[in-house]
Amino acid sequence: TITLQDPSTLLGLSMIKDYDNYTFNHCVNVGVLAMALGATLGLDAPTVRDLGIAGQLHDIGKTRIPKNILNKPGKLSSIEFEEMKRHPELGAGIIREMEGLSPLIAQIVLGHHLFFNRNGYPDWARSLPGNRLIDIIAVADTYDAITTLRVYQHPITPRAALDELQKQAGSLLDDKLVASFLKMMGKYPVG
Repeated sequence: TITLQDPSTLLGLSMIKDYDNYTFNHCVNVGVLAMALGATLGLDAPTVRDLGIAGQLHDIGKTRIPKNILNKPGKLSSIEFEEMKRHPELGAGIIREMEGLSPLIAQIVLGHHLFFNRNGYPDWARSLPGNRLIDIIAVADTYDAITTLRVYQHPITPRAALDELQKQAGSLLDDKLVASFLKMMGKYPVG
């Protein structure tokens, strides 16, 4: 809720809500999960706040992706996937233009699909210095994405999602952060 007092965050969330309701709900969820994980890790309040803002705005670049690609019910073609892969960079550009947001937020938005092994996208950003906050957003993003109904995918249960996170630990996701997330969610995660 602390992030909801920030006018830039509210403006960004409003922009996302106006464009695509699923993306809006996903962004709110990722912000909450990222803040919870940050607090569990003992991060200070300003950092937890930044995590909340970055999580809530991590997919703002999708407002620049054509809706026929964003909401396509089937598998994306290679051309469509290349277009979709632009959303982190587009999002970072939007964040940089918003008043009052730290450059760190833009960096997190840019890097949220780089993966822990830094083999993700955008390709040119792979050599940028790593940032643990990016990896926190990636864990929250992955968990929410696989537990939510989407036009192209049925959700899996929270328990199965935690198992999937464990499979990705050490390569796509930071293994230490996954372990902390699992502990935070508990043996019987709410879903």
